[in-house]
Amino acid sequence: MDQHKRANVSLLGRRRVLAVNLVLLFLVAWGFAGELARNNSMKRDIARLEEQARKLEDDNFDIAQLGQKFAATDALEREARLNLGLQKPGESVIIIKETTPPPPAKPPEAAGSQETRPRESNALKWWRYFFHRKS
Repeated sequence: MDQHKRANVSLLGRRRVLAVNLVLLFLVAWGFAGELARNNSMKRDIARLEEQARKLEDDNFDIAQLGQKFAATDALEREARLNLGLQKPGESVIIIKETTPPPPAKPPEAAGSQETRPRESNALKWWRYFFHRKS
């Protein structure tokens, strides 16, 4: 009987060790899964930031080219003349305006044939539109 008791205690001890090991395995797997998810999130953030850095570098290059374009004196002079209306000493500016013909005058007989109705406010027009409809 002593052997039977020892076998039960040994089996019970093994079950406890197995349960403890399973709990430890679960905790390790949980931590590993969390780290894996965090690693994937960081990789996505890094890829997004690298794409944003590439876009900013492209924009910076475009701005540098634009700055070089305006650094040339002829480009500055052209912009000053067109946009600011500036001129060099001794130059004179000539402005040519297109003349548009005036609209044709109304014949005097057409002016007398119009009804002379007092002007109504918009609120009054809307009130009549919604509440005084003719069927």
